[in-house]
Amino acid sequence: MAKSRYKLTSDPQAVIAAAGFSLPLPQSVVAEALRYLPVKILTADEVTHKSVMGTPVFHPFTFEAISYIEVRDGRRRQLKVPKMTIMAAIVTVNFRKTIVETMVQRQQVAGSFKEHINFGDYDISLKGLLCNDNAKYPMDLVRHLNEICKAPIAIHITHPILNNLGIYTAVIRGGGIIEDFNGKQNLQPFSIDMVSDYPRSLIIR
Repeated sequence: MAKSRYKLTSDPQAVIAAAGFSLPLPQSVVAEALRYLPVKILTADEVTHKSVMGTPVFHPFTFEAISYIEVRDGRRRQLKVPKMTIMAAIVTVNFRKTIVETMVQRQQVAGSFKEHINFGDYDISLKGLLCNDNAKYPMDLVRHLNEICKAPIAIHITHPILNNLGIYTAVIRGGGIIEDFNGKQNLQPFSIDMVSDYPRSLIIR
């Protein structure tokens, strides 16, 4: 059996200490911690992704590298955009179903007849922060994200929750840059709306 890289503990004091609180703590706090035991404690070296501040990130969002042909002024050129990983990201997923509802006259039971046509696309909302580890505005990150948003193709994405739902590619519908963020010049909030996409094979006979 493979050895787990997690440290499993049932000691509430160890859990509270790992969370960064000073010991000892009131008994009421310790009693509250007992409700969540046992828990897994990770050391800093065991965390794969970290923010610019060194804090652990468990669900970063990644736009994979893009390559497509752009036609401008009658000329074709290949554009390439490198991948971009966003550490401070919040993802919301909604699904849709296509259902045809038919009303029947003079039926004795209230309601309509529903015919399930198919399971529609997922609507994906991505909100996050572009961060610099210095006091400068993240202009390069804003340009990079803008190039991704301008791509007229479906983009491969990497995110644990989305990939677990079978979503590996998405098309960007729109979005925006939130201008004001309490005067912090090294942070740029943004929002992006996407719709899931799936590869299709066209068979010509």
